Amino acid sequence: MIAVLVNGRAVMISRKYSRSLSDISMLTGKGVEFRVCNNSMQHFGLDKADIPEFAGIVASGAGELARREHKG
Repeated sequence: MIAVLVNGRAVMISRKYSRSLSDISMLTGKGVEFRVCNNSMQHFGLDKADIPEFAGIVASGAGELARREHKG
């Protein structure tokens, strides 16, 4: 499985109205998971309504990365 974790300034490309949305949507259709950092969303003034339904929201991007690395 391939997962893309988006945090920091990169959360801006995850918005529903981003120019990158069609590319991201195409990848999810091929089985790529997208996860967006809630801490970064809050920092940039985004909320759940700004993120497409296919993108999962994780509490902390750094925490999610550490969890997945530990999991293998």
